[in-house]
Amino acid sequence: MKMHGSDIKQNENLESTLISTTMLNEMTNAQTSERIIIENNFFRTLIDQLPDRIFCKDKECRFLINNKAHLKALGNKTQQEVIGKTDFDFRPKEVAAKFYNDDMIVIQTGKSFEDIEELTVDNNGNESWRLVTKAPLFDLENNVIGLTGISRDITQRKQNLEAIQKQNEELKLLNAEKDQLFSIIAHDLRSPFQGFIGLSEVLSKEYHSFSIKQLQAMSDELFHSAINLYKLLENLLEWSNVKRGGVKFNPQLINLSNILKANIELLSPRLNLKDIKIEADFSDNIEIFADQKMIESVIRNLISNAIKFTDKGGKITVYLNDEFTDYVEVFVKDTGVGIPPDVLTKLFKIGEKVTRVGTDGEPSTGLGLFLCDEFINKHNGSIQVESEVDRGTTFSFRLPKVVMKINEQGIEDSIKN
Repeated sequence: MKMHGSDIKQNENLESTLISTTMLNEMTNAQTSERIIIENNFFRTLIDQLPDRIFCKDKECRFLINNKAHLKALGNKTQQEVIGKTDFDFRPKEVAAKFYNDDMIVIQTGKSFEDIEELTVDNNGNESWRLVTKAPLFDLENNVIGLTGISRDITQRKQNLEAIQKQNEELKLLNAEKDQLFSIIAHDLRSPFQGFIGLSEVLSKEYHSFSIKQLQAMSDELFHSAINLYKLLENLLEWSNVKRGGVKFNPQLINLSNILKANIELLSPRLNLKDIKIEADFSDNIEIFADQKMIESVIRNLISNAIKFTDKGGKITVYLNDEFTDYVEVFVKDTGVGIPPDVLTKLFKIGEKVTRVGTDGEPSTGLGLFLCDEFINKHNGSIQVESEVDRGTTFSFRLPKVVMKINEQGIEDSIKN
């Protein structure tokens, strides 16, 4: 077929246009590829610079993308070592199972969960707290094809929060102790003084109108009031010293048998006054490792308490359990009025007001038991109490026989000689 010049020219223009279009497409594709590479590099640089752990997973919870922080958490792995694997390949089984369950909820429901606090453990047993957000990944048809996650380290924040909470608890305890102290000063200390002053005023102004027998009875009452007031003041000062850190903890090897005998003898006038029999059932020369002043205070308080709440003609037994290798157990048992269950649960608790009158009208603040608890805690022990109304009460505590390791708070743990 013979082509005219105009046709030839038209074909040449068409070919030129096709060539230009092809070249343009190639240039556009090249530019698009270059832009994608730049964007990927930018994305990779961005997520790698973030301190948070960032990752993407497919529907089978296999890793697709991990930033440097997450790769480090997986054991300083490379991206190539991680792609296609799961948490089970890098984490303890129970931790991986927890992550897998969370992932599947997101994938199956298509719903995110945000800012969930999780305690994680790595293969070295190191614990850390993370704030985790996980969101589903969708394709163009809105089908879930995986998930993306961000995990932020909040360990320090949690520790700071725990420290604040601990300080708040300590402040609450201090306030409760302060309230307890003020309550004792305002009521338990003032009331006896009012009675003491009132009785002494009567004696001072009206002594000539009383018989010798009446004067003797009033003198006895004044004497016992003075003893109770002194004991209360002594406990207040001692407790105050303990709380201020003014009482030094100085444990050493001491003879517990001698301490028990000495304090029973010291309290014998009060025992005789109420015609209470005391039975001491322990062998001689039992040595313990303890602070002598603190243990004397504990024993005095517990025996005084037993005297206070035992009727005239009753019985108190002080005995030991010396069968333990490291400890000796001390018991103070009485046949007194016992402690009601609702009061029993409040013993040793700061802020709980426990004041009961003794069988002979003796006042009580419960402060002595706080001291006992403080001092026995210093020895890494605790006071136990068993009681039945109208049947009596038994207090018991343990003291170490062996030399102990001491810190500022008290005994830490035992070290045999």
